[in-house]
Order: sequence, then structure tokens, then C-alpha cells
Amino acid sequence: MAQMIVDNQSVSNTKKLNVDIEKKTLNKIVRHFSEINKKAETVRFTTCYRSSTDAAAVKNYIPAGQMLRDSGKITRRLKVNGMSTYLLDDGLCWVNDGDITVSPDIKVGDKVTPTSRYSYEGVLLIADVLNHKNTVTEINGDRVVLGDGLNTAFHSKDIKK
Repeated sequence: MAQMIVDNQSVSNTKKLNVDIEKKTLNKIVRHFSEINKKAETVRFTTCYRSSTDAAAVKNYIPAGQMLRDSGKITRRLKVNGMSTYLLDDGLCWVNDGDITVSPDIKVGDKVTPTSRYSYEGVLLIADVLNHKNTVTEINGDRVVLGDGLNTAFHSKDIKK
């Protein structure tokens, strides 16, 4: 009888280990595909840099107001010194997360869906927020407020039309 309990415990621990490994693998896959999706995203920016290292160091920049346009499609992503940098339109310029504002096609009144469960302030929200479209009620730089009862701000990179 004691042997039976040990075996059941071993089976239980093995199942738990397999579930933990499956969750970690699934999380890696989700992060991988979210990065792939980010590559095709069109973004609006406030500042443009000549290189990915300039974008990471926040130096040698051109304000968007001095550019012919203030938006572009992300065509490459690099991590430089722990900071995500993005190449726009295969050579227009480099930007970082802090330079990205709202996608040019998102405006107040649009219906959008959050792509992240984290609010602008970093609060983890329930998973169901990813399943509903909400109306954009306010845009201020990178901060986009969604209404319809949600009444929560998100980073512009964390919403889609």
C-alpha cells in the first residue's frame, strides 16, 4: 500500500512538471508570435534616430516635426543594451518604445482591442479584456484610454484596430 502512494505521488509530480513545462513553452511561443506581429505594425513616432544604437542611447535624434512624415512600418527589431529598437520602412529611421505613439489609423471614437493584459500603469487585468473591442476615448502621446466600461489606459503599442 505504501508503495502505491509513492507511485501515485510520483505520477502526480510528473504530471505537474509536464504542465509547468507546457506552460513555459506556450508562453515562449506566444511571445515569439507577438514579436512577429509587431514587425508588420505601422506606427507613429515622436523622434527618429539615425541608428539602432542611437535609438537605444537616445542621442542623435530628429524630432518628428522636422521629418517629411511621422509614421512608418516596422520592418526590423533589435535589442540594443536591453532596449527594443525598431527600423521603419527598411531605412527611414530607427525608433524605440518611448518614441512610438499611436498607430496613424487609430483615433478617438475608433473601436480597438487590447493586445496586452497590462494597463498603461502596469496593472495586470483579467484575460477577458483581450476578447472585447472598446471605444478610444482619449489619446495623449503613447497613452490610449479605452472606454465602454473598461475605462483603462494602455500603451498605444498594446492595442489593435
